[in-house]
Amino acid sequence: MIPFSTEMVSEYGASYFTANIIFQVNQLLVGTLSYINWDYSVKKGLVDDVDARRIKFIRANSLILPTCSIMAMSLSPYLYAWSNLIFFTIPVFKRLLEKRYIF
Repeated sequence: MIPFSTEMVSEYGASYFTANIIFQVNQLLVGTLSYINWDYSVKKGLVDDVDARRIKFIRANSLILPTCSIMAMSLSPYLYAWSNLIFFTIPVFKRLLEKRYIF
């Protein structure tokens, strides 16, 4: 699904609102599934040798992509393809999380 939505936004993203929404919903689903996968692994005890602080860090880190997707979707009706630039803030959010959960 990711190659399809990426191709769609590269071809039609500048002029069609729907192409951007498809891409952003796809990113939202990927990020949400990543969070669910990690949460399930932790709850079922499938993660070994990971301290509680790192578990919280990875949990918070998994929510960055869905959060950026929601922000991009809210900007998309106004900015079309420019709303996808919000994904460039992901490294900033990750760095902030690293500072909060210093290892």
